[in-house]
Amino acid sequence: MIYLPKIVHLISDLSLGGVTNNLKIFDQDLLKSKFISSIVPIKTQWKIAPLYDADIIITHFSPSWANLPFLFSLRQRNARAKIIHVEHSYSPEWEKYNVPEPHRFRAMLKFSYALFDRVVCVSRTQFKWIETIRAADSEKLKIINPWSNIESLLALTAPKLDGDRPLVVGSFGRLVKEKGFEDLIRSFLNMPNNDDILLLIGGYGPDENYLKKIASNDSRIKFYGIVDHPAEFMIHCDIIAVPSYFETYGLVASEAKAAARPVLVSPVGALVEQVGNAGLVIDFTQYTSAGQCLSSLKSWPLQRMSDEARQSCHDMNINKILIWSEFLNEVFKGEAGLSQVA
Repeated sequence: MIYLPKIVHLISDLSLGGVTNNLKIFDQDLLKSKFISSIVPIKTQWKIAPLYDADIIITHFSPSWANLPFLFSLRQRNARAKIIHVEHSYSPEWEKYNVPEPHRFRAMLKFSYALFDRVVCVSRTQFKWIETIRAADSEKLKIINPWSNIESLLALTAPKLDGDRPLVVGSFGRLVKEKGFEDLIRSFLNMPNNDDILLLIGGYGPDENYLKKIASNDSRIKFYGIVDHPAEFMIHCDIIAVPSYFETYGLVASEAKAAARPVLVSPVGALVEQVGNAGLVIDFTQYTSAGQCLSSLKSWPLQRMSDEARQSCHDMNINKILIWSEFLNEVFKGEAGLSQVA
């Protein structure tokens, strides 16, 4: 009988949509045939970690000074298991936006990462940053982009972007400051009089009423409401904007590309590395220049960008599954290996 290694995923908040959706990759047939995975909720304020019946433990919560005792206990009490951390949260832009004392924060990262056998980075930008600040050696790091089920997006009809009708720029997510929706709206309002470019914002959050007030009843700006399924929202959009202040990766951009929608992204490393020939990088905090760029969208080769976007995503998911399979097998067998890019 073939032994299947047991993997326990530790998560502190099951409501974190991006993280829980990412875990669905371990439900895919290839990984299920090779590993037995289970998700276990934990409380990071625990000082003593449980004992787990696991060959591999993967943590999916953010390290902090407060949960260092838990991580140390996890390492000591589960000495037989290989422990991997997936860094879903931290990035250079996140640090710049949230951390007043970088030296202290970086010391915490170094102490935390030392407790793991491997650390999975979700983007090249994150890998280079962790390496540069010396939070972990490059040999310990592995780059694997996050998972998202893009089959329904690949099935969407590509938009026709070379006609005379108005173009709809869509943007969706949690309506909070760091997602940059205010900057996107203000950039749109600074666009020269142009009825050929419309804006559709999807999602909900504490800034919803504030954003609607900023829109000032401009007839070109609409609010869609809650987005339960990205494909259903993107049907109404020709282009997708991601104006975030920081993203560890930015799944919305890769989902938009799978839907054959060109992307407009803020100059955040993890977003910039995804664009390629499938969109534009726009600094939405510069309202005048961003407005002029939005106004000129029809002069860009949007149809070619759409084709490039979808083409770049055809093998995306199977490649991530194969990389995870190879990586977990390597970790289980105790092979150090070298960092590789998914």
